[in-house]
Amino acid sequence: MKAVIEAARLFASFEIPVRLTGEPGIARSRLARAKHFGSLRFGRPFHALSLAGLPDKLACIELFEAKRGVLRGDGNRIRLAQKADRGTPFLESIEHASPALQRFLWRLINEGSFSPTAGKETPATDIRLIAGSGSNFAPLVAEVRFRPDLYCTFAVAELNLPSLCARRGGVTIQAQTFLEDHSARHDKATEDFTDPLDRIIEEEED
Repeated sequence: MKAVIEAARLFASFEIPVRLTGEPGIARSRLARAKHFGSLRFGRPFHALSLAGLPDKLACIELFEAKRGVLRGDGNRIRLAQKADRGTPFLESIEHASPALQRFLWRLINEGSFSPTAGKETPATDIRLIAGSGSNFAPLVAEVRFRPDLYCTFAVAELNLPSLCARRGGVTIQAQTFLEDHSARHDKATEDFTDPLDRIIEEEED
């Protein structure tokens, strides 16, 4: 993880898209947030959106907004591409993006503009996109399920987070972080875990 963190700090100082790879549940979103606060955009918004299980139309609406009348009871609500202006949006599970959404993302990254759903105008926005995905990503390009140009855009800066099996010390740290987050969310006082989780895992394996 030390090498990953050093590379993350380096990439944070450049205005380039970054892709974070690794197994689910290894805190890719936390690293994305840390990269945002370590960049020149630290005083600007950070927003995260997971594309896993999100229908294509809804994903486009959440990212690029819907014109009045497209959704019942929903007007011209500001969406992520505009809310994150001059900041950092993090798109988790980028491999689930549809071809249409990939086209919109490529334009957003390379031209800084986007077309609202059912709209003709092309608003401009200034963002630094971070994406998260599984490690086995290249086959999607070979299978023509992911745009090669968008893949190459993210390939400029790629960080692979090792699994928790490869970094036992991270289990306790992550569990403690989750405990503190939920304690604060529910306004409850908690103590540390009774036994170090690393030791429990080792005893179970023995």
